[in-house]
Amino acid sequence: MKRSLMVWGGWEGHEPRQCVDIFAPLMEAAGFEVDISDSLDVYLDAERMRSYAVITQVYTMSTITREQEQGLLDAIDAGVGF
Repeated sequence: MKRSLMVWGGWEGHEPRQCVDIFAPLMEAAGFEVDISDSLDVYLDAERMRSYAVITQVYTMSTITREQEQGLLDAIDAGVGF
């Protein structure tokens, strides 16, 4: 089964959790096993990041560290969809 990561957070006015609650079931219906994280620290786990077929980020008006950003970019460079 393909795996999907949905990362949510940031400004609550954009209702990031509610967006994930809407789209996660759609991903599951499309055949994905969906993991959900409310922290950008998930990007620090290189092995975990490479296990996903696609990453959906619902995160606005926040700050990402260089290390978190690099973890995300490394996963994308390895072929993970974003």
